Amino acid sequence: MTAEIKKIIAGAESELSPYKANYRRGYSPITELWWNSLLTGSRELPVQGTPAEVSELLAEVNAAAAGGMPRAAAEEEQTGQLSLGLRLEPPADESELWQLTFWAESREEGEFWLPAAAIWSSTEREFTLWGKRYRNIQQQLLNALGRAAGISPDIRRALDVPAPTGAELEPERLYFFLKESVQQLRERGITVQMPSRWSREGRRRIGMRMKMQPPQGGIDGPVQPSLGMEELISFRIEASLSDNPISEEELNALVEAGVPFVRFRGEWIEVDPKEIRQVLRYMKRHEGGEMSAADWMRLEAEDGEERLWKGMSVTGMETSGLLASLMHGDLLRNLPARTVPEGLHGTLRPYQERGYQWLAALSGLGFGVCLADDMGLGKTIQVIACLMERALTVPAGAKHQPALILCPTSLLGNWQRELQRFAPSLSVHIHHGGRRIRGAGFAELAASHEIVLTTYHLAGRDSEDLAAVQWSTVVLDEAQYIKNHRTKQAQSVMKLSAPHRIAMTGTPVENRLGELWSIFHFLNPGYLGSYHSFRQRYVSGEGGERLQELHRLVSPFLLRRLKSDPDISKDLPEKLELKSYCPLTETQAALYQGVVDEMLGVIGERSGMARRGLVLSSLTKLKQICDHPQLFRKEEGRSGRSEQSGKMEVMFEVLDSIAELGESALIFTQYVAMGELLVSRLAKRYGETPLFLHGGVPKRERDEMVHAFQEGEGPAFFVLSLKAGGVGLNLTRANHVVHYDRWWNPAVENQATDRAFRIGQHKNVQVHKLICQGTLEERIDELIERKKNLSEQVVGSGENWLTEMSNRELQELIELQNQDWM
Repeated sequence: MTAEIKKIIAGAESELSPYKANYRRGYSPITELWWNSLLTGSRELPVQGTPAEVSELLAEVNAAAAGGMPRAAAEEEQTGQLSLGLRLEPPADESELWQLTFWAESREEGEFWLPAAAIWSSTEREFTLWGKRYRNIQQQLLNALGRAAGISPDIRRALDVPAPTGAELEPERLYFFLKESVQQLRERGITVQMPSRWSREGRRRIGMRMKMQPPQGGIDGPVQPSLGMEELISFRIEASLSDNPISEEELNALVEAGVPFVRFRGEWIEVDPKEIRQVLRYMKRHEGGEMSAADWMRLEAEDGEERLWKGMSVTGMETSGLLASLMHGDLLRNLPARTVPEGLHGTLRPYQERGYQWLAALSGLGFGVCLADDMGLGKTIQVIACLMERALTVPAGAKHQPALILCPTSLLGNWQRELQRFAPSLSVHIHHGGRRIRGAGFAELAASHEIVLTTYHLAGRDSEDLAAVQWSTVVLDEAQYIKNHRTKQAQSVMKLSAPHRIAMTGTPVENRLGELWSIFHFLNPGYLGSYHSFRQRYVSGEGGERLQELHRLVSPFLLRRLKSDPDISKDLPEKLELKSYCPLTETQAALYQGVVDEMLGVIGERSGMARRGLVLSSLTKLKQICDHPQLFRKEEGRSGRSEQSGKMEVMFEVLDSIAELGESALIFTQYVAMGELLVSRLAKRYGETPLFLHGGVPKRERDEMVHAFQEGEGPAFFVLSLKAGGVGLNLTRANHVVHYDRWWNPAVENQATDRAFRIGQHKNVQVHKLICQGTLEERIDELIERKKNLSEQVVGSGENWLTEMSNRELQELIELQNQDWM
């Protein structure tokens, strides 16, 4: 029978809930628990009590048997309960006594507090507040005080008097109350309020202020030949209370007080005697100390109570001299300007000269630096100027040490040409290809050159050879290639020996923390700690709150300028032309050489139109091979073969940077089949199929494409055939133009570029020209550069002018060059 009743009650329990007494475990009368047990069928509610409580329960049950609901349930909606609130207030005037006052707090309306004195003096046993009736208010408060007295001896002593309103606490008792009682009281539902001003400002840290001492010779003396991460920084210390200096006598007085709550300089504060004794002991043994520049910079970058030295809080740091200038970002103002090397063949724009000065200054001081200028701002010439300056300032009698430049294979040709163009006086050795020198021979060869140029790939394969050389400088171009520090090539790069290190990247490394650590571990090993500690502090969990600290750490060694920066944009031309030199793959080189051999084998037997036709068809084949093997193979290329193109790989590197910046590009090709291949590969790489405009697109669809692109709808890349998209279009959404293959008439290329570079364009336009190195593309480009100031008739239109070359000129034009290291 009992089981069936419980089953029925359990089914209706949600409907019975409003009639249950609202009790709090440990405080409610046994009667309320018993009535609730009758209305609960889903679980057992144990009911136990003293004989007096059981008698009270029987009385309640007998009263209920005569009719009506249980009193607790019937009055639940209108009866309120009081609990105890405690308020702690600091001493007034010169008193040493803290005040702990008692208050009655409404459980239902937590913001309603009545002082205990008002409860004791009330002649009424109850009052009504916001529809709630509070009965037996004096009894409720007295019961609550009795329960609190069982926890706190200080409250227990206050109950020795009639109508207690609070307690007075000496500093020693205050410390005990806060340490032993407050948490237990709060766990029992008793509110303890602390004075807001005191809880926020009362706790004072005792620590040290560190004042950096100038090096011998004074701060304003001659520039030090080296500073670097391992340079020892001397400093003096003084004790401090939060941010204010404090004397040793005042510290001793705080210790002698023996309590953590003391009146000091006219106000009450909380101190930690253990901290004071620790600082006193350290000051008696040391007037100052030394630490490395890296440790000093890390310590100054930290915030708040986490900043510790020798286990003690560091409340302030005073940095001076060159290190202060470096950390505040005004180092160049405090160093004499360096002259741009006379042997540099080129003029640095104002922002480029500032970059050169920054690179040279920090490298000269012994710090590794990262030049993270936006793509197209000329990072290469700034670094070349710095390398020239270092080569020209080698101290007399010092042993010659070459500089090493590491770059992706696709940029090897770019570096070779930029070095030849801007610094022809520097001797350059290219360490690449199957016939490259290894072992002891490599070390001798490197020592006989100012610059050694190689790739990241070979940094892994030839790591022992590269690590055996003492380099003057190591430069990493596209430094994100070492973003994964666990790879063999990244670990090989870390082992290179050089006092000066430069990283170059056009990507915003500030947003890639793992990559940032890897680059800085190369530049200044150990500065950002271990990879595990770095991730734990800045990447995992609450690391986001420390990003400002990380910014303060890296900003002295990272120079990032954007094309959109006001002081940069005014230095830039409206149209900036960039050439990217692309290596041929082995397949491309073999196909190219086959066409060259075939043409040269029969050209001597042809004349007139037959010769012109042979030259034009051969040139077309060579250009198609440079674009992509599949374009040359035609049907074979569409049969599912997945071949590689060096030019396409370089294009992807350019487009990756454009995509990361959220910008748009027009990609021109003169071959429809190449456009189709580009669309396919771009869709696969970026997840969106780009628009493709060519001669076979109807006018209506063509207009829709242009409108969609201009309005920012769809992909950021737009592929166009040179003839169909080269004139009559307004595509100013794009601020990049990529000429995938070359139409060897500058006027035709410029017309295509003007689709983006025209009225309505509010950004500087970058024009990227892709050129296969060692091929006819490179030599025709050089020829056009020499003749671009002459009339168009000299160069001619299209490619017909090439057919008028002699056999010897054609051979020099199309033969592969430098393939031993490509």
